[in-house]
Amino acid sequence: MKNGPCPKCGSTEIIPNVEIRDQDAHSHRRLSVFVKVTKTTGGMPYKGSESSELQAWICGKCGYTEIYAVSFRKLREARRKE
Repeated sequence: MKNGPCPKCGSTEIIPNVEIRDQDAHSHRRLSVFVKVTKTTGGMPYKGSESSELQAWICGKCGYTEIYAVSFRKLREARRKE
Protein backbone atom coordinates (compact mmCIF):
# COMPACT_ATOMS: atom_id res chain seq x y z
CA MET A 1 0.00 0.00 0.00
CA LYS A 2 2.90 2.32 0.69
CA ASN A 3 3.99 1.69 -2.89
CA GLY A 4 0.76 0.66 -4.56
CA PRO A 5 -2.91 -0.18 -4.18
CA CYS A 6 -4.54 -1.65 -1.09
CA PRO A 7 -3.70 -5.37 -0.85
CA LYS A 8 -7.12 -6.10 0.65
CA CYS A 9 -9.54 -4.36 -1.76
CA GLY A 10 -7.31 -3.03 -4.57
CA SER A 11 -8.29 0.62 -4.06
CA THR A 12 -5.82 3.36 -4.92
CA GLU A 13 -7.49 5.78 -2.47
CA ILE A 14 -4.64 5.67 0.03
CA ILE A 15 -4.20 8.15 2.88
CA PRO A 16 -0.38 8.30 3.31
CA ASN A 17 1.93 9.27 6.18
CA VAL A 18 -0.70 9.30 8.91
CA GLU A 19 0.72 10.22 12.32
CA ILE A 20 -0.08 7.66 15.03
CA ARG A 21 -0.46 9.07 18.53
CA ASP A 22 -0.96 7.65 21.98
CA GLN A 23 -3.86 9.65 23.35
CA ASP A 24 -4.66 9.34 27.00
CA ALA A 25 -5.61 11.73 29.74
CA HIS A 26 -2.05 13.04 30.08
CA SER A 27 -0.41 13.11 26.66
CA HIS A 28 -0.69 13.12 22.91
CA ARG A 29 2.69 11.69 22.03
CA ARG A 30 3.59 9.97 18.80
CA LEU A 31 3.62 6.21 19.02
CA SER A 32 7.00 4.60 18.50
CA VAL A 33 8.84 1.30 18.62
CA PHE A 34 11.95 0.62 20.69
CA VAL A 35 14.94 -1.70 20.11
CA LYS A 36 17.08 -2.46 23.17
CA VAL A 37 20.64 -3.64 22.69
CA THR A 38 22.51 -5.57 25.37
CA LYS A 39 25.73 -7.43 24.57
CA THR A 40 29.21 -8.06 25.87
CA THR A 41 32.17 -6.98 23.75
CA GLY A 42 35.70 -7.59 24.98
CA GLY A 43 34.40 -8.38 28.45
CA MET A 44 32.62 -5.02 28.73
CA PRO A 45 28.83 -4.91 28.67
CA TYR A 46 27.28 -2.56 26.14
CA LYS A 47 23.76 -1.29 26.53
CA GLY A 48 22.01 0.98 24.11
CA SER A 49 18.72 1.56 22.42
CA GLU A 50 17.12 3.08 19.39
CA SER A 51 13.56 4.11 18.73
CA SER A 52 11.47 5.15 15.76
CA GLU A 53 8.18 6.91 15.31
CA LEU A 54 5.46 5.00 13.49
CA GLN A 55 3.42 6.17 10.52
CA ALA A 56 0.41 4.58 8.88
CA TRP A 57 -0.93 4.23 5.36
CA ILE A 58 -4.72 3.80 5.41
CA CYS A 59 -7.00 2.63 2.62
CA GLY A 60 -9.69 5.26 2.08
CA LYS A 61 -12.14 2.63 0.81
CA CYS A 62 -11.96 -0.29 3.28
CA GLY A 63 -9.85 1.06 6.18
CA TYR A 64 -7.08 -1.50 5.88
CA THR A 65 -4.00 -0.01 7.60
CA GLU A 66 -0.28 -0.66 7.28
CA ILE A 67 2.13 0.68 9.90
CA TYR A 68 5.77 1.51 9.16
CA ALA A 69 8.72 2.50 11.33
CA VAL A 70 10.07 5.85 10.08
CA SER A 71 13.68 5.23 11.18
CA PHE A 72 13.80 1.54 10.30
CA ARG A 73 17.47 1.72 9.26
CA LYS A 74 18.50 2.90 12.75
CA LEU A 75 16.45 0.07 14.29
CA ARG A 76 18.14 -2.47 12.00
CA GLU A 77 21.62 -1.20 12.91
CA ALA A 78 20.83 -1.32 16.63
CA ARG A 79 19.61 -4.89 16.24
CA ARG A 80 22.82 -5.86 14.42
CA LYS A 81 24.86 -4.67 17.43
CA GLU A 82 23.37 -7.45 19.56
